[in-house]
Amino acid sequence: MIAVVVLLTGRCPRRPKPAEVYPMPLDPQRIRQDFPVVQQTTYLASASVTPSPAVVTQAGVDFVRAKGSIPYELEDMLAQTETLRSLFAQLVNARLTEVGLIYTTSEAENMVVRALGLQQGDNIVTDDLHYSASYVIYEQLAAQGVEIRIAKRLPDGSAPPA
Repeated sequence: MIAVVVLLTGRCPRRPKPAEVYPMPLDPQRIRQDFPVVQQTTYLASASVTPSPAVVTQAGVDFVRAKGSIPYELEDMLAQTETLRSLFAQLVNARLTEVGLIYTTSEAENMVVRALGLQQGDNIVTDDLHYSASYVIYEQLAAQGVEIRIAKRLPDGSAPPA
């Protein structure tokens, strides 16, 4: 998140407008150019550690350099976070109150699953393609009596018919 916030700060070189970065209609080959890792390899493990676009990597470097030379106030970062939330809400046609920023998908999933208030006798169905870090909360719930069912994929990797 910090790298994204840095993109919205004035401590980076001029920020390109989205239409300058990705003109419509979107061109997948143009987007690939922003990810140096795909120039050398086919990268399919994006559910684990996703490669950063070059602009995000540069923004992170700029942020760290600025922290060493320019005092950075928490208020500034929080204001940028609100700007990011607002822009994202516009992007997905949501109200600002419907958008929250969480560091990882696993953290968000844990929050949602905990908010469900599952109890002994309840059950959860997931699949064996699910990101492994997410299984931790399900194992904890299983120890509390929640049934965890895992749908197995077929040998060809597809989902079995319902």
